[in-house]
Amino acid sequence: MGKAVAIHSHKGGSGKTLIATNLASLLARSGKNTCLLDYDFRAPSQHVMFKHKPELWLNDFLDGKCEIGDVIVDFSRKLQTGGKFFVGFANWNSDAILDMMTKDRGWQSKALARIMEAKEELYKNLGVEYLFFDTSPGIHFSSVDAVASSDLAILVMRPDHLDSEGTKTLIRAIYRVLEKKTFILVNKYVSKLICSDPEASILPLDEKSIAQKLHLDLPMIGAIPCYCDLMLTGGETIHAIDNPHHPFVDKLRLIADKIEQP
Repeated sequence: MGKAVAIHSHKGGSGKTLIATNLASLLARSGKNTCLLDYDFRAPSQHVMFKHKPELWLNDFLDGKCEIGDVIVDFSRKLQTGGKFFVGFANWNSDAILDMMTKDRGWQSKALARIMEAKEELYKNLGVEYLFFDTSPGIHFSSVDAVASSDLAILVMRPDHLDSEGTKTLIRAIYRVLEKKTFILVNKYVSKLICSDPEASILPLDEKSIAQKLHLDLPMIGAIPCYCDLMLTGGETIHAIDNPHHPFVDKLRLIADKIEQP
């Protein structure tokens, strides 16, 4: 059986999608059969990362119009990964986004059953070892479904008071109820090594001190400094593929190693 990982956040701008895409890419490059599903139906963006417009969408699968094998696209050859690398895209058309935001509870229950069945299909018939959900920020039915379907969740947050408090609310509302194995990933923190402003509020370098300062009550899986050059690409570059020696990728490689642990 494979391992499913939900990448989630309290609000947008945390770097959740960039992290989900690069973690999945790292595992695929290392020889693991990996699948990445764009479960951010409010603001889909994996089509930008992969520069691809599919014939069928995850929306179609959840609506019962096709099967999961019809939706996912194999990027193994194009990206020259050691393992299989499948990606499923959410429809970015404005009508499709609005439609997903207005689904009723009956549809949502069926969607959860559909994605649970899809997991079995991906694991057993396609040999997927790691399944990643790039979720919508906050409390949305698709995010709850993704977390419920996963073996572990990674909450990505920026190191500020607003994000810290919002993340704690998210933990109480979803994660305590679902009792999922959950980790915190602090992203875009400013360290003394890269900040030239002596008056700036700077976080310490070690993860334990960061967790203590932010008063986090969940274990941390990692902390990633702010790399301004990543913003220049506008979310259009998969650094694990195109720039594998970047320190951002080095940080994610440590996190991927932890995901692989039992």
